[in-house]
Amino acid sequence: MEILNTRIAESQEMRRKGEHAPAHIPSLTIEEMIAAARRPLSSEEAEAERQRIAENRRTVEEHERAEALATWKAKCPLRIQSNDWNHDSLRPFQRHIRRILGWQRQGQGIYAVGKPGRGKSRALWWLAHRLAVDELVPLRYLAQSEILNEVNRTGLDPWLEKMWSLRNVPVLVWDDFGNFAAMQSRQDVLATELFGLIDHRFNAMLPMLISSNVRADGLTAIFGDRTEAIMRRLMEGNEMVDFDDEVRS
Repeated sequence: MEILNTRIAESQEMRRKGEHAPAHIPSLTIEEMIAAARRPLSSEEAEAERQRIAENRRTVEEHERAEALATWKAKCPLRIQSNDWNHDSLRPFQRHIRRILGWQRQGQGIYAVGKPGRGKSRALWWLAHRLAVDELVPLRYLAQSEILNEVNRTGLDPWLEKMWSLRNVPVLVWDDFGNFAAMQSRQDVLATELFGLIDHRFNAMLPMLISSNVRADGLTAIFGDRTEAIMRRLMEGNEMVDFDDEVRS
C-alpha cells in the first residue's frame, strides 16, 4: 500500500511541475505486493490495524447480539420477558431461581421440575438470555406448546425429523417438557426418538436446559416401560432443580 501511495504522490508532483505523468497509476506487480506484505508494520500502523480488527469484531458481535435478542423475544412468552424476581409468588423459590440463573456450561444441563407458577420457565428463559445475548452461545429453543401446535398441523413425522436436527446444537432449551399426551398414539416411535436425542446429547456432553411440570409418573402413561430409561438418562445428564421441595420442607 505504501508503494502505491508513493506512486500516486510522484504522479501528482509531476503534474504540478507540468511534467508528463501517466494518466493512470500502474498496478503493483506480484513481487511488489509480496514485498509490501512482508514489510514489518510500524508501531503506528500495527496499532491502527489492531484497532481496525477490534472495531470489526465489535460490529460483528453487536449484529450477532441483536439477532440473538430478536430470536429470544420471538420465542420467549411475553408474560415472562420481565426479569422482576420480587413477585410474591416467586419469593419462596429464590434459592432455586439463583441456581438456574447462575448455571455455567460444563457439560451437564438443568432439569427444573415443579408445579406451575414457581419461576421455572422465567429463570430458564433468562438464563437463555444471558447465554445467547450476553455470551453469544448458539442456542435452539423448544416450547412444548409450539411442538403440539406443529404436530397438530403437520403430523408427528416432520417434527421427529426436526428433533433429529437438534442432536448437535451447543445448547438446547426445552420449556414445559413432558406434555406428550397428544402424541400417545405413536408412543413407541416418540419414545425411541426422544431417548435417542437425550442419549446422544448426554454422550456428547451437550447440555439441555429443561423446565417441566411433569414427573416420571406423569410420563409413564405415555411411554410405559420406556419411561424409566428416558428419566434415568435425563437425571444422569442434568442437575435436577426441584421447585416442589421448598413446599415439602
